[in-house]
Amino acid sequence: MTRTAMTRTAITGMLALAASMLSPGAAPAFAQAVHDPFPPSYDEAMTALCRSAAQDRSCTLGDRKWSYWFSFDTAAAGTKTYTAIAIGRPRGGIGDLLGPDAKMPIAQVTYELRGNAWTLTGRQIDLGAVYVNNTGNPAMSDDDGDASYLEQAVPGGGVLIGYPTVTMAGGGVNLHGHAMFRSDPARPGMWSFGGEIVDASDNWADCDRETAPQTCYRSWSKLTLTGKTIAGWPEVQAVQTGTLPGPDRKARRAGPGDGSLWRFSAASRAYETDSPR
Repeated sequence: MTRTAMTRTAITGMLALAASMLSPGAAPAFAQAVHDPFPPSYDEAMTALCRSAAQDRSCTLGDRKWSYWFSFDTAAAGTKTYTAIAIGRPRGGIGDLLGPDAKMPIAQVTYELRGNAWTLTGRQIDLGAVYVNNTGNPAMSDDDGDASYLEQAVPGGGVLIGYPTVTMAGGGVNLHGHAMFRSDPARPGMWSFGGEIVDASDNWADCDRETAPQTCYRSWSKLTLTGKTIAGWPEVQAVQTGTLPGPDRKARRAGPGDGSLWRFSAASRAYETDSPR
């Protein structure tokens, strides 16, 4: 059979298939996809958090203004959840939040998909606190597509979340890291906060990418679990990719030795590392 004849045969077969799909009484060839309903909007989540009307992703509770930070969903043990994390600021402004050790409180609301509806199952105010960067704002969510998001089931139930963040450190340097959360299998909708880890960096905002690109570096990190746990928190290995500061102000490729090991500290209630960074 010639190539032309083969092409005609293929086209004839496709036309026959299309005709059978369109014939009266014929079953549809493709089942209609079933999608989960959209999770609550940011304003809906903030309204549930403050129990008062929210606007522009923010709401007021007591003497604080709470603003949406980021959200994530999980699908552990067949249960789907949606969690929105918020940052709290004094209603009157950032005030004394510009100090190097200043922190902002965080809060969360969690929904579970039950049937075909999202049901509020958890709400926590002052879940923890995150450091404020040098602009008076908390770390931003790192959504440039290169950061590694971690969702991993943990021994004993629950799930560990490592949400990518980036913080301005001054001098054109950005610190990349992860905000760590662990769900409580005994209390649906409730979370524990494991602090923030810093596992990568870049100087993209200050280096000369046109005339001295060799001085520019940018790294990202992927988190994996080692199998060990402390107080229910898994030990985490961070492996860097990309480039790092090198000798003579020239960037170098990240290697296996540039990773960092993070263990949960029961004393500080946060992840810590002994690895040089």
